[in-house]
Amino acid sequence: MLHHICHKHSLILQENYHAKEGDVCRGCNEKMVSCKFSVYSCSKFSSITATSTSDVDDDCGKFLLHKSCVELPLRIEYPGFQKGFLFLDSRPLMQEGRHPLTCNICNMRWYWFIYCSPGQKFNVCIKCALLQHQSLEDRKFDHPAHSQHQLTLQPHLASFGCDACKVYENIKDLFYVCTKCPFWMHKNCADAPASFQFKFHPQHPLILSYSLPQLYQKFDQYCRLCNKMLNQLHWLYFCPKCRFFAHFDCARSNPTPRDNKMFDPSSVNLPAADESSMNLLLEQFVKALRTPNHNDNIVYSAKKGIKHWTHDEHDLLLLSVNDQSNNRKDDDGTSLLCDGCVKPIRTDGNLFFGCVPCQYFLHKMCVESPKEIKHHLFPDFTLLAGKDNEPYKSFYCEACGSFCNGIFFCGFQDKKIDLGCIVLPPIVKHEAHRHRLYQVKTDRECKACGSDFTGYLQYWCRNCSDFYICVNCIMRPKTYKHVWDRHPLSLIYDPGMVPEHEHDFNCEYCSGDIDTNLWFYHCSDCDLSFHIGSCFEFSSSLRYSKIKFGATNITIDKLHPHSLTFARNRKVCTCKSCDQKVLLGCPVLECAPCKTVFCYGSQHEQYLENKKSEEYFETDIGALEKKKIIFLKGSTYTFNLDDLYGASAEFLGEGSYGTTYKAVLDEGTTVVVKRLKEVGVSKRGFKQHMEILGKISQHPNIVPLCAYYYSQNEKLLFYEYMSASSLSVCLHERGRTSLDRDSRLKIALGAARGIAHMHAEGTVKFVHGNIKSSNVLVNRDHDGCVSDAGLASLMNYKFYNHLDQGYRAPEDTEPGKATQKSDVYSFGILLLELFTGKSPIQIRGDGRHEVLDLPRWVESVVCEEGIPQVFDVQLLMKYQNMDVELVQMLQIAVACVAEVPHMRLSMDQVVKMIEKI
Repeated sequence: MLHHICHKHSLILQENYHAKEGDVCRGCNEKMVSCKFSVYSCSKFSSITATSTSDVDDDCGKFLLHKSCVELPLRIEYPGFQKGFLFLDSRPLMQEGRHPLTCNICNMRWYWFIYCSPGQKFNVCIKCALLQHQSLEDRKFDHPAHSQHQLTLQPHLASFGCDACKVYENIKDLFYVCTKCPFWMHKNCADAPASFQFKFHPQHPLILSYSLPQLYQKFDQYCRLCNKMLNQLHWLYFCPKCRFFAHFDCARSNPTPRDNKMFDPSSVNLPAADESSMNLLLEQFVKALRTPNHNDNIVYSAKKGIKHWTHDEHDLLLLSVNDQSNNRKDDDGTSLLCDGCVKPIRTDGNLFFGCVPCQYFLHKMCVESPKEIKHHLFPDFTLLAGKDNEPYKSFYCEACGSFCNGIFFCGFQDKKIDLGCIVLPPIVKHEAHRHRLYQVKTDRECKACGSDFTGYLQYWCRNCSDFYICVNCIMRPKTYKHVWDRHPLSLIYDPGMVPEHEHDFNCEYCSGDIDTNLWFYHCSDCDLSFHIGSCFEFSSSLRYSKIKFGATNITIDKLHPHSLTFARNRKVCTCKSCDQKVLLGCPVLECAPCKTVFCYGSQHEQYLENKKSEEYFETDIGALEKKKIIFLKGSTYTFNLDDLYGASAEFLGEGSYGTTYKAVLDEGTTVVVKRLKEVGVSKRGFKQHMEILGKISQHPNIVPLCAYYYSQNEKLLFYEYMSASSLSVCLHERGRTSLDRDSRLKIALGAARGIAHMHAEGTVKFVHGNIKSSNVLVNRDHDGCVSDAGLASLMNYKFYNHLDQGYRAPEDTEPGKATQKSDVYSFGILLLELFTGKSPIQIRGDGRHEVLDLPRWVESVVCEEGIPQVFDVQLLMKYQNMDVELVQMLQIAVACVAEVPHMRLSMDQVVKMIEKI
């Protein structure tokens, strides 16, 4: 217990106080930060239960004081006041009509603890008092986060990018700065403890680290509080036992615990307990597909049977568990499968239909499913049910990306969706995520398996816009019995579900390390794990789980003279038809007498027909098609090649990918035509890429692509004409327009927004691949606009331009292998060029070009001459002192050009940081 002059009741010390939103110290008015301060609170309020708080003033419940504020001396000698002592005046409650006092040092009106002379004619706020009371040597500070040099406590407030919390705001706090290199840190951040027990992670104390430990740098790591990716060079709190990571600032900003396991009765709750439960759940989904007027009490005759559209040869009889047919198992020893949904036939008395001679069986619910449906994702189509008559022939399910041979639904562009996918509910709730998930059509990277090619049907969170789960992962059971382990494997979607596992998780199938940001299956008893995608499916024979095997007496004259059996491959062998290697577990057609195997690709005549169609699509295009310009969605242009041939053309330049012209058509329409050099993709691939580019380029900071033309000898792209110069011209050519600080910030922000949009709207592998100053256009309003977006992946790289090397990331050594992280590096070089005025491509006296390592040049200038000498001379002439905004932009650029890709920012992070500046 402690008595203090500022409060009527005694105070009690709380060593590990967990701050709540709105908690502030009554002594200094600083926000209470978890993990930083011991806190004194009113003992009366602390000792009374929540049900009897009416006995205590409401103000007692809000009364909090930092331990450091309580321990302030009651009087001090101040160097600037020669008339005696200054006395502590505690006025946090402003009672009895008292007014705030003005600090004679910083001129701030001060409502809180303040040192005053007798008569209050000379007043000093506690921050100024403590700072001025210290000697210069007392202000020197050694901190392990910056062990190279001592830090100096600064006597004033400023806006800057703190190298600890990375907050770019007007933080009213003292700060430490290194006078020898660009390092700034809030005093609050410097005082943060090395370990603290946070309320949102009660299992273990979190440890403060000044960068992401090397052990966890194999994969991207994400903050568990804001779900954003961690920069490997930034401060963080983490738990090695649970692999729990949090941004340094997020951990201290009073977050509330999140419950991901809440039950939502309005939607289907996943995951199911095990595989049997998941199959029962799918049965309920199929039953829900029936028409509303269907009679659930319909009686079937076991003797008469029914005629079903999926099996024309014979009637299907109503069977039960007592029938001999149901005691059989298929060719790989598993339970009998339904030919409609390719799920097991239950043997618990549930009735089903079957043709015993043909070994063809259907669940009762699959027999009753309608032949046409309306789906919420395809409101303009009626989807019709279908099934191939040949049981060995399969189709590709557009929803899940799997091969299937059961019932499908089709009704748009000949795309087929498996029965098991079409019945999935529009809304689900999964334990792995705190919000409901909605079914959408997209092809984004799955947050569970990390794949971006698992079909286009996914579940999406409307609250967390970047959270997508593919249908394969959303339906995985919570436990699964694997043939490689005697214990059931558990589905792990949070590494904290496996307690005390500080070492890496290794996949038993591929021996690779598992990224714990993704889901995986694990056995804690045996410490055995599997990647949730192909490794788990191949090792557990689930890769072709939507295909029913066992069909016999298959005759394909063009392939083999004997009858064949459709089965899983039992050993690694070679296909008799195409000489390709056939892996274990893959679908094959086998001839037992000849001991020959044919792979899945060569098993039926349609394979050859598809190949022929593809060749026709590539080469035998009619004359009319050759002259047709394809206009992308949203384009308002209408012209053809003949109009283009009659247009007046102006040469604009020769780039890495081709030659660019300005064309003015007869009716006055002006377009930019890019004539591409040799393209390295097929026409089909080119067309698909153009559709993505057309969608992406509708952003205001990307040059709009409106049309394209493809023929065997000519590939043309048509862009909207923009009256603008390239950033390269603005920065480096004679007679250039002077760019002030604000103009450069605006250009940087526009270009960053364009690239960030491209990364977000394209697939996870969609990159620009050639970011440089000549590919950023600057209009009269100084808006930055990105050109040549997404062309890198189209080109044949024998035209690879070595002069672009100055912009390329260290890992981007092989043409065509650019990533989004290498795009960030290139953008960082662009920022350095924009604010230093130095080009990565230097022209020597003999006219030859050489590459300048711009990051290394910046580092050397900062060390030898100081930060101001880095910036463009035009900026130095106008901003003679070190400009905070310029330094912040330099910090962003340096974070973008980190050597290790995982340590770089994302473009979304870059945009937000520039916006704050």
